[in-house]
Amino acid sequence: MQEALQQNTQEDEIDLAELFGVLRRYQYSIILISILVTLFATIFAYFATNIYQAKATIEVKSERNAQKDFMSMALGMDSNNVDNEIEILKSRWIISRAQEQLNLNTRYFTKHNLKSLELYKKAPFVVTSGSISKQVQSPFILTPINETQFRLSLEPSFKKSAITKLRSFIAPVPKEDIAIAYDQIHTYGKTIVTPWFRLVIQKVFQPTKSQYTFTIADDKSIYESISANLSVSTLSKMGTILSITFEDNNPQRATEIVNAITNAYLSADLDVKTQSANRTLEFLDRQLEAINKTLQNSADNLQKYKATNIVIDVGDKAQLTSERLGELESQRYEIDMQLDVLNNTLNYVTTNSDLSAIDLSSTGSMNPTINTLVLKIQESKALKNALLVDYTELHPDVLKANEQLNSLRNTLKNTLTSSLRTLKERKISLSKFIDENTASLESLPQQERELAQLNRSFLVNEKIYSFLLQKRAETAIVESSTVSETRVIDSAIQADKPIKPKRMLIVIVGFILGLIISIALAFLRNFLDDTIKTIEDIEKHSLVSVYGAVPHLESEKNIQPFYEALRVIRTNLEFLQEHEGKSKLITITSSVPTEGKTTVMTE
Repeated sequence: MQEALQQNTQEDEIDLAELFGVLRRYQYSIILISILVTLFATIFAYFATNIYQAKATIEVKSERNAQKDFMSMALGMDSNNVDNEIEILKSRWIISRAQEQLNLNTRYFTKHNLKSLELYKKAPFVVTSGSISKQVQSPFILTPINETQFRLSLEPSFKKSAITKLRSFIAPVPKEDIAIAYDQIHTYGKTIVTPWFRLVIQKVFQPTKSQYTFTIADDKSIYESISANLSVSTLSKMGTILSITFEDNNPQRATEIVNAITNAYLSADLDVKTQSANRTLEFLDRQLEAINKTLQNSADNLQKYKATNIVIDVGDKAQLTSERLGELESQRYEIDMQLDVLNNTLNYVTTNSDLSAIDLSSTGSMNPTINTLVLKIQESKALKNALLVDYTELHPDVLKANEQLNSLRNTLKNTLTSSLRTLKERKISLSKFIDENTASLESLPQQERELAQLNRSFLVNEKIYSFLLQKRAETAIVESSTVSETRVIDSAIQADKPIKPKRMLIVIVGFILGLIISIALAFLRNFLDDTIKTIEDIEKHSLVSVYGAVPHLESEKNIQPFYEALRVIRTNLEFLQEHEGKSKLITITSSVPTEGKTTVMTE
């Protein structure tokens, strides 16, 4: 057992010595490869573009309220609502509104310390583009000449030119696919018109670089770029605070984009909230315009009648009857408006399953119960959608949610029907009173009756006009007092340091990678090397016994090791095992002359 352990230990020592021997043999190649890879990593780290991050946090509206049950809380109803807001923030609608606040289509560049440097809002000139053809795919090159003139050029890339030439050998290349080459001298502030583009370049201050470049992108490309680098997430699983981050190679632009998206989201949310009030205001304005004309006509008719007829004042009874009729007509007009709203609401509930588009501000003011029922239906619909994420339509919880949804919908229909019936009964009663008061005016003399009718018409229109003005004032107050439930917690601020690349880490990783590659190549070369270099190689790859090794004699100054080696060989040969009936036969040979065959034989 001890001998086996000793043998294994010896083999391990031999393997370790061989390992270090390989490293020592290829040490120069290992050092060279490691230095080269580290150098490449350093160059890559130097030219890598700095990426900055801008971040803002907002608190979105939460649907959590006292009416939500434990099941809706457990199923993450609030989380579902927050997920919707995240998708809205990343939507084309919001990003397009943010793009309108910024000028991101034109980007300016120059060279600084062999690197491309973007001049965001720091370029010595401003480009205003009218139209750009799709053929313009390479950046514009602007070379300042003097204080008033510059050279504008377009140089197609080598790849584009090569592809165009190859295609021309096969078939004629369409005009829109031909690479554009352009080189002309222009003056600042004058319009540049070509078949491919229309530009105006205005100087802001004197250029300090010998050459600048700029690119012009369309709105679609800008949207795709923003969408690819925009990230929206929640700070906690059950929270309603969202983190909006954007990464860009310019810290100022990243900050402005995040703040623009935040402002666009807040304004869009406010527009949605005031949309109902705006529609109501538009309706009231149309009604006011029509009633104003009617009121003006009534006033003109009354004035003309009094001017063309000699009339006496209407009696007290007739005056009271006319005023009462005006109030009753105004009440009947209000009931007609409520009937129209409730009829439209009942028709919408009957023909649509999604009740999110119902104007709660108009229905709720007539009957708060309707408003409550609509909110409960919307919550039940959201609960069902949350259940369908994990379950099918046949799951008991989904069936229960369907039953609750149908029950609430039927209750809403019954409530609307009951409200309509009540309003119709009120209208019938008002119509009876109106008819009775109208009949009482028929007993008056003709001239007095006509004057009373004109007064009544004027009073009715005046009452309706006053009613509409009051409703418009109430709606305007609601619109002006509407605020967004979303609030900005932290707006984006400009970053001082980039988040990537980590240049020191890149260099360290490059050095380690170079070391690994060089060592791996060293062992690969050693594995593929089948030449004999040492005595151990002879013993390892053949069955020939080695009785000694003669060192190479470079000079006769230190000849003692040479003779000592020959003595060792002679001694080992004398102790060779003798074979019966056979004599010792030794052959001394080599592959080339003057390697010492005669010397070894004679010694």
